[in-house]
Amino acid sequence: MNSPANIIWQFLLDEGLGMSTHVAWRTYVGFFPTDPNEAICVYDTPGKQDGRIMRTGEQIIHPGIQIQVRGIEYLVAWKKAQAIALRLDAVQREIIATESDVFYTLHNVSRTGDIMHLGVEDVGNKRRHMFAINAVLTIAQGLEVDMKQVLAGAFADPNGNIIPEDPALAAVYYQIGFSSQLWTWQTATLTWEEFI
Repeated sequence: MNSPANIIWQFLLDEGLGMSTHVAWRTYVGFFPTDPNEAICVYDTPGKQDGRIMRTGEQIIHPGIQIQVRGIEYLVAWKKAQAIALRLDAVQREIIATESDVFYTLHNVSRTGDIMHLGVEDVGNKRRHMFAINAVLTIAQGLEVDMKQVLAGAFADPNGNIIPEDPALAAVYYQIGFSSQLWTWQTATLTWEEFI
């Protein structure tokens, strides 16, 4: 699995909340360079342990992240932090593709508190306000797709099962069955033609 901070960095870029090349709101992972003044940085932080699977001993951990926002003007930097926080609050099963073409499903982001002002960073003659957002993630490697949402134009049979109107998709439905609503795919290139 990739670093959770790297995954959230990519999410911020995808959402237009951070930039990878522009000077304003350039977004980094793990460190803030001296410039630019308006910048965002994502850090990995301790997560929350939810226990372990008894048979395998696998630890169930929700990784932690911190997003820091830096800016010359207090209100401008706070508004950027607020925009990021509100978008994180709305996350619900988002698909993120990292630079190495590995896909992740970001199920949820739970902030651990409100936006926090970290104070003022003095560098030379620059005084820059720093804000932080702390959160824990529910994330999985791979694409997790709700088949009910994928099968557009579907209807329910008398038992309440969703059956696609397309006969080819209906054949797939009966062939594979829907014992679970959730299917995990490790690639985004799978098409219905390949699936059939």
